[in-house]
Amino acid sequence: PSGFRMNTRGWTLRLLLSRSSVPILSVSRTSPMLSMPSVWGGDAPCALNAANEIAVAAFLRGEISFTDMSRLLYEVMSRHKLSHEVALSTFVDTDSRTRRIAESLLPIFRR
Repeated sequence: PSGFRMNTRGWTLRLLLSRSSVPILSVSRTSPMLSMPSVWGGDAPCALNAANEIAVAAFLRGEISFTDMSRLLYEVMSRHKLSHEVALSTFVDTDSRTRRIAESLLPIFRR
């Protein structure tokens, strides 16, 4: 498992995360889009944000588990086709397309 420490006002929080419990952690090793700093950018943050908003909303409605949120993000981002065009129209299209993809994948994870 990978982990990190966060020290805030004398409190230390140590989180141990495994790739099996949080699949999005393995995206950096399996996706060129996320593993190469020179490639990360374009509309990828927009896509990740849109997918995350769908995942969090489904979790808050009790439709998917906490760990399913990362699994959904992994599935959505593995289907994302990166665009380096930096324009409002690109981001609007990416947001809309990514939300549709995330919504279409939700039934796989629903309890």
